[in-house]
Amino acid sequence: MDITVVDDMFAICSLLFLFCTYLIFFAILVKPIRLVIKLSKFVDTLFLFGMTTMTLAAFLMVYTVW
Repeated sequence: MDITVVDDMFAICSLLFLFCTYLIFFAILVKPIRLVIKLSKFVDTLFLFGMTTMTLAAFLMVYTVW
């Protein structure tokens, strides 16, 4: 079984998306509005980082000649 860098990048992306989901559910349960705002900004940043990483991994997968 050959593990590539792209596979690792996709695995990291899936973990980031899972972490985002957990944080969103936690933010729904939190009472202080300041914490909700901070959590939502952090989740937005984390989600955008995951999407960017996934896009880069897809480009590497498509345009890399083995």
